[in-house]
Amino acid sequence: SAGGVGDSAPLVHPLFRWLIGHSQLAAAYRDLSGMESVFAATGLDWMAVRPVTLTKGPVTGTAHAVSRYRLASRISRADVATWMLDAVETPGPFGERTPMIAA
Repeated sequence: SAGGVGDSAPLVHPLFRWLIGHSQLAAAYRDLSGMESVFAATGLDWMAVRPVTLTKGPVTGTAHAVSRYRLASRISRADVATWMLDAVETPGPFGERTPMIAA
């Protein structure tokens, strides 16, 4: 998914919220929100990770859940992948269904 989808929209910096709502990103964010709704309706143990602004770069090992999507929020694609693999390998059900992550 992505930071700013669904109930994380109010947690996004106002400039990013404006950009999402007034660009071609709006359609993608609607699709992501719909995807999350489909998951939620299944009754399965699911998680849709909401990374902040994606960058190229190596794994830094600093990926973590965040409560705000700030102008300077970034995370490498490698950190997202590592965070997701760690989450899948953790025993037990997922805790938070839609964590927003940054590095």
